[in-house]
Amino acid sequence: IAGRIAKALSAVHDAGLGHGAVEARAIRLSRPGDATLCDFMLGDADASAALADAQGLAGVLYGIVTGRPLPPGADNVMALWR
Repeated sequence: IAGRIAKALSAVHDAGLGHGAVEARAIRLSRPGDATLCDFMLGDADASAALADAQGLAGVLYGIVTGRPLPPGADNVMALWR
């Protein structure tokens, strides 16, 4: 699932766009192993938009791996893995 969403984000960024709201509720599971990225808030894909999308995906993965949502105020999800 993570790979499918990462590939979808890559395609969005390659098209010069950003998702803008990557979070668990923006991912739809239609059948085992199949995921769709939804609820786009499209914008230009500058470096900060791509970083925000990557951090959003990292937050979703954090929830999958730990079984917990991100702590309130976690603005740098990568710091949580240390």
